[in-house]
Amino acid sequence: MNVRERLPEIGTLRAIGVSHLKIATLLLTRAALIGLLATALVFLISKATSFTLPPSTWLLVPLVCAAAAWLPTLYALTKDPVTILRHD
Repeated sequence: MNVRERLPEIGTLRAIGVSHLKIATLLLTRAALIGLLATALVFLISKATSFTLPPSTWLLVPLVCAAAAWLPTLYALTKDPVTILRHD
């Protein structure tokens, strides 16, 4: 959803010459940080309840979030900036 909402911004960045790698890094890092934030929130909730959080999820959840953002990121990076910006 983040990538779809930011398509005009991505199109503008690509039109001014920002590399695909920098844009992909930005989008995937943001997804991983959201996953890390969600993990921290679940950890705090688990401290208040009897729910236990396995240690493997500390790295697994951010990686899953980044993996889930991978295909939308590729979609946004493969679209022509002119096509993206045509509707704005």
